[in-house]
Amino acid sequence: MSAENRDNELIFTARLIISCMEKVQASGFSGVFINVANPCDVITQVISESGILPEGHVFGTGTSLDSARLTDYLSQLTGLDHNSFDGLVMGEHGDSQMIPWSHIDFMGQPFEKAAREFGIHIDREQARKHILDTARRIYKGKGCTEFGIGAVAASIARAVFADDKKIFMLSAPLHGEYGHTGICAGVPAVVGQNGIEKVLEYDLTEEEREQFNQSCEKIRQGVCRAHELMKE
Repeated sequence: MSAENRDNELIFTARLIISCMEKVQASGFSGVFINVANPCDVITQVISESGILPEGHVFGTGTSLDSARLTDYLSQLTGLDHNSFDGLVMGEHGDSQMIPWSHIDFMGQPFEKAAREFGIHIDREQARKHILDTARRIYKGKGCTEFGIGAVAASIARAVFADDKKIFMLSAPLHGEYGHTGICAGVPAVVGQNGIEKVLEYDLTEEEREQFNQSCEKIRQGVCRAHELMKE
């Protein structure tokens, strides 16, 4: 897809969603808005900035689907059940996303130790690319990727309705967490009846923090581009 086509898609999506949100606000709605539109982090930030809904009531599915795909990938590589570990992906729901390997464990056992014990060798960059390529393969095959994101959105919505206080990797507005402000990025967040109730700030290694910073910069550039386009 050319840069011009991406810009056209971005401005079309941003304007369409803001228009829909204004109608939702006019109806008296004051609930929770979960964004699934791409680019997820940029669009979520644009909606959040509109002030149409209260703080925490606007967020995106973020890297929840990417995290589920990482868990599936690790399960395939190890032969272990999905529930034996959690896969975490942070940052952009896109090419610059990163995997905080220091927070991936096998039932409480650090990933590195478990990998040695099970004789597992994982190329970390290959794993990251596999997650990205999964979406591309699905899209190339049928032209859409609705089932995975639909299941994720339904799970998040269920947590809101049931006030589950469940942690998801969401595109959440950052207010100093991880050293960033003014953007939405995929981070662990507690979800309940009031939407995002708390953003959890994990300790990242120096390398992971740099990767996360680079991903956030990519999102920031997208938000700036969205603002430019919406002025035209």
